[in-house]
Amino acid sequence: MMFGLWTFIGFTIVLILLLISGLKRKKELGGYIELKDAFQTMFMAVLGFEFLYMAFNFLYLKFINPDFFPNFKIAMENFLEQNKVGDEQIRERLEIFDKDAAKNMNLGGSFSTFAFSIMISGIFALLFALIIKKRRPFQSSPENHSL
Repeated sequence: MMFGLWTFIGFTIVLILLLISGLKRKKELGGYIELKDAFQTMFMAVLGFEFLYMAFNFLYLKFINPDFFPNFKIAMENFLEQNKVGDEQIRERLEIFDKDAAKNMNLGGSFSTFAFSIMISGIFALLFALIIKKRRPFQSSPENHSL
């Protein structure tokens, strides 16, 4: 339960930082920003955020707390037993958990998660870019008024 909460909080913080980076760039450009520039700025931030997140998770799970998944599995099993989930369902869920844990413990699995996260965060970057874009007003020049 706490793991999911921390994941949600972390993702929310990333989205807030993403929006802040876009708004900061808009301010740097004088309050106007094209869709392309807004998206490009925020997508670069996505790449940075997601790379740092992937690196931290990999190092944390591999070296800092290698017992994370076994401890989490025990807590999950206890939770399922307390909620009177059937033995067959518990076994199935624990098998799925083992597969997912193994995937997250190797570098290849980390990169596939990284790619998926970039896609999801990239969608948010595009949505935020659509929200904050603001074109410069058309400025007429004297040449435009000649007949």
